[in-house]
Amino acid sequence: MATHVLLLRGVNLGKHNKLNMQKLCVALTNKGLEEVKNHLQSGNVLLKSKKKSATLETEVSQIIKQTFNIDVPVLAIDKKTYKDYVDNFPFENKTKDWKEMCHFTFLAEKPSAEKVDELLAEQKENEKVVVYNQIAYLFLEKKYHEAIINNNFIEKKLGVMCTTRNRNTFDRISSMLEEK
Repeated sequence: MATHVLLLRGVNLGKHNKLNMQKLCVALTNKGLEEVKNHLQSGNVLLKSKKKSATLETEVSQIIKQTFNIDVPVLAIDKKTYKDYVDNFPFENKTKDWKEMCHFTFLAEKPSAEKVDELLAEQKENEKVVVYNQIAYLFLEKKYHEAIINNNFIEKKLGVMCTTRNRNTFDRISSMLEEK
């Protein structure tokens, strides 16, 4: 049985797609998924399953639609892949506030090399991006909501669905994975 991280895109942001994460955990447990835990109300779930990530993405999205009447894209990442993303973090700690500048954009599929090159060409001196497999590491010297290179920009440039987490959330999920 493998441990998976589920990242729900666009839940509990403002007034849109309100989803009680505790009720979601109960619904997922009732559907046979095991050791279901959530982190915050921001669409991060850890669970154990014998199913492959792609199957979990489809099934959990359907469970959310049927149970809560919300259309939510779901990305599932197995523990080994998530650890690989942790191990390949490309930016060095150069300032005391560096963690606040780091963001992680998880991609639904691996983008083409041409699309990645187009994205990289858009980098600014204060907005760096590195794409590795199905993740884009962002280092933004301004607030995320002020950055040009953000989730919607990356989706448009790469042509794939994605969802972004800040460094604190990324690290907390990493810690939770170590506990499983």
